[in-house]
Amino acid sequence: MNYRLTTLAILFVIITDLAAGQPVTEKRTFRKGVRVNREMTLEVTNKYGTIHILPSSNDSLNITAEIEASGQNHEKIRKMLEGINVSITEGNYSIIARTEFTQSINMIFEEFKGLTKKFIQYDSRVQINYSISAPSYLNMRIENKYGDVYMEDCSGSLSLTLSNGSFKAGTLQKLHDLNMSFCDATITGVDDASIDADFSEVSVGDAASLKINSISSKFELRHAGKISTDSKRDKFYIGTLSSLKGESYFTDFRIEKLEGDLDISTKYGSLTADMVEKSFRGATINSGYSDITINFDPSISYNLEIRHKNTTLYLPEKNASLEKKTVSEENGEFITFGSVGKAHGTVNVNIDANRGKIYIK
Repeated sequence: MNYRLTTLAILFVIITDLAAGQPVTEKRTFRKGVRVNREMTLEVTNKYGTIHILPSSNDSLNITAEIEASGQNHEKIRKMLEGINVSITEGNYSIIARTEFTQSINMIFEEFKGLTKKFIQYDSRVQINYSISAPSYLNMRIENKYGDVYMEDCSGSLSLTLSNGSFKAGTLQKLHDLNMSFCDATITGVDDASIDADFSEVSVGDAASLKINSISSKFELRHAGKISTDSKRDKFYIGTLSSLKGESYFTDFRIEKLEGDLDISTKYGSLTADMVEKSFRGATINSGYSDITINFDPSISYNLEIRHKNTTLYLPEKNASLEKKTVSEENGEFITFGSVGKAHGTVNVNIDANRGKIYIK
């Protein structure tokens, strides 16, 4: 047998197959530039790509949208590009940029299963990426699915709906709505924010006021002013906190420094305050099947009242004058009350606990 000829034949087949399977890439680009003012709002709706917003130094808004399709079938790529359009329209008070699909949504999902890195790679890929330069004062409403959003500082009002992607931003003045599903967000700072998060991770450097409605999410907050929350199965890690108010189920709170007050109802979770500062204003806690741990600065004096049912208490003994009154011996319900500290307390700590453990130091 002529092994040399056989080897050459095999190589020829391999090279032919590789050449036939070389990917094809085609692009379409849309551009528009307009003058804007503080009364105007930018609206962007997109799927399957990145929205990148950069600051402009004047009153000009420039939008560039690029559709890129790649695969191994030129005709299929052409049809995919023909089925996608970017519409950019201008009104008196708004500029609207929208990615439009002319095919049915079922066909789109079948064609684009491998669109981003978050999906299994199929034989075709499509990305629709926006690059936008805009003044920081411009109000914005953005929706992006299966893609990321990046922006720097924004002093206008921002509403963002994001799923299966990432959000990274500088300092935001008014985050009117941040709706997230299966996402992660990193924000340097925000004055006022309303966040709805499902199965997401959120990191914020400095926040003056946060309203959080969340399910199965993780929050890392370095410095927070007021937090209002409705939380289910979340984890909160907070550096410095002024105020926490809301309801939680199966949620764990870990606070390094508490400067203000607590007004929280927690069921089947935990709340830990590693250090309560001198500026503390009081606490009202309703807990069920939860563990509460609070460490007070030794200089703080406060009035303590705990109504507890089948609950284990670990309370301070030094500089403490506490009494225990029976409400129902049969039901294991008691009230423990009195004062803690060297002086007469001017703030109140009220806890209503049903099962769980209460640690106060």
